[in-house]
Amino acid sequence: MLGEGEQRSFMVVYVDDILVFSPSSDLVKEMMLKLQEKFKCKTLGDVNYYLGLHIERDVEKRWMRVHQKNV
Repeated sequence: MLGEGEQRSFMVVYVDDILVFSPSSDLVKEMMLKLQEKFKCKTLGDVNYYLGLHIERDVEKRWMRVHQKNV
């Protein structure tokens, strides 16, 4: 976690998968640039699935839903 309040950003790391999220797309870009200074990284775009979680969001309505199905 980086920052406070509305400027808070999060980074979730699992082996070689990294998920970066923040209320501000500028903060996400800043975090990715810092990562790319040290590591070879690919930006794959918006997340739909991560570690068995289904992630949905609507930027305009400002909501996100994370859910998981039991198999």
